[in-house]
Amino acid sequence: MSLVAAAEANAAVNPIDIKVDSDPSITDYGTDADTKPFDSASESKLSHRRHQLQTSSVPPSLAAAFCQLALEADPQDHGVLHLPDDANVPDLLLKPWQVNAVAWMLRQKASPLHGGILADACGLGNTITALATIVLGNRLPSAEVSPRFAATLIIVPNTLIDTWFMEIRRRFGSSLRVILFYGSSDRCGDPIRTASTISSLNALVDLLAGLSPLDESTGRTVVLSSYSTWSCRTTTQQSVSTEKPPAAKPKPPKAPRPD
Repeated sequence: MSLVAAAEANAAVNPIDIKVDSDPSITDYGTDADTKPFDSASESKLSHRRHQLQTSSVPPSLAAAFCQLALEADPQDHGVLHLPDDANVPDLLLKPWQVNAVAWMLRQKASPLHGGILADACGLGNTITALATIVLGNRLPSAEVSPRFAATLIIVPNTLIDTWFMEIRRRFGSSLRVILFYGSSDRCGDPIRTASTISSLNALVDLLAGLSPLDESTGRTVVLSSYSTWSCRTTTQQSVSTEKPPAAKPKPPKAPRPD
């Protein structure tokens, strides 16, 4: 029996009722609680913890994550992400921790914060996790009557542009549309990269303005850029004068009042 099946069976036999008030950091101050004064620092910490629980989603169990994402599990508890046939790439296998991370990120997106920080250790496939979040986030049913879709902006260091571009092409194929807002199309020998590259801000604005928020393909559009490129192309510099302002002229003394 896989971990997912075992977890589902255990949940059916021993359901767990999760309550926020059961968090010991909120309600349990130890046996000597009455002897410790409840100062302003403790009250501030308690308020911060309550706010954190209200805005940060509880990480789901693996079984709950599979159910939330509507993913199939293989015998090794990998999540099978089926990609369209015309994507020309095989189905993607997500590791168990990636399944958990994608489910948590989508919960964060639906939370009052509308986002979160994916801070898994380096080497755990954060790039694939982030991209899978985009794909699954646009596939899953929405609570909205008319869901609206938007493109995703990904900004990375210059040294990681090629890594992200190749990972999207190799793992997701045409299921994600990449707009490369970096470099120039005249300087690239790769025809696919040339067709994906946009060099001016006006061209990018026009392209994004033409995307329909009601079209699911809009949610599968990714704009990939670097920190320096995005900063240079989207911000304007204002010259600041270093000259000192002219000194104010002294006022002439008032004439003495006649007696």
